[in-house]
Amino acid sequence: MFADFDAIRMRQEYCAGKVNYAEVRKRVGYAFSEKANEIADAIAVVQKLSKDASRLLEEIDAQCA
Repeated sequence: MFADFDAIRMRQEYCAGKVNYAEVRKRVGYAFSEKANEIADAIAVVQKLSKDASRLLEEIDAQCA
């Protein structure tokens, strides 16, 4: 049973194409840069919401005082 599994695995490894690591590094670099931009945009939104909430709370405090 294990011999069959090993034979199948060996055939799959034999048929697998070679990895182009330069291409992988380039694609990962693009993905990393894009993810960094997405996170920066999300942080900007959260910061704006935080400022708006603080301003609203200050207005409420001023009206209720």
